[in-house]
Amino acid sequence: SGTGLGMAVVLGAVEDHGAFINVDSEIDKGTCVTIYYPVTKDDVTLEKPEQNRVPVMGDNEAILVIDDVPEQLKIACEILERLGYDATPCKSGEEALQKIEGKQYDLMIIDMVMAPGMDGLETYKRVLETHPGQKAVFATGFSDDIKIQRAQDIGAGPCLEKPYSLERMEQIIASELGK
Repeated sequence: SGTGLGMAVVLGAVEDHGAFINVDSEIDKGTCVTIYYPVTKDDVTLEKPEQNRVPVMGDNEAILVIDDVPEQLKIACEILERLGYDATPCKSGEEALQKIEGKQYDLMIIDMVMAPGMDGLETYKRVLETHPGQKAVFATGFSDDIKIQRAQDIGAGPCLEKPYSLERMEQIIASELGK
């Protein structure tokens, strides 16, 4: 059982970097995926990871993770649990509305693009109807700046880009929870 990124996420990342992707496939021969990045004359320096940095750990705060891609949902929940949070998986906006009945979550991580059914922005709007002020961050593998901005205009925090990284998730979650 693989946990691949999915070509939609790969395409989003490639386009975010001004690159393009070419896919050649032949039956019984295989598939070749080539990614072309723009050339630069700038000096490239790689950032060295901070030595001895201690991650900000959770204190079992309840986080509802909403994503329609099972592999992405599993990865997000595993990272959150590793960071000390109580992660609850949810596979759609409709399911999220059922889960919040009578329950309070410290934070929601909502995938922006979900199908079929409600997308992330519509889900968050509906959540706010019954839970005003609910903290949320949006996760996406695409750069849909308009929808992200609309979500932030009604209260969402920064965007969490896919593919997930433990370090970036830790920073955004800690920031949103006020740690």
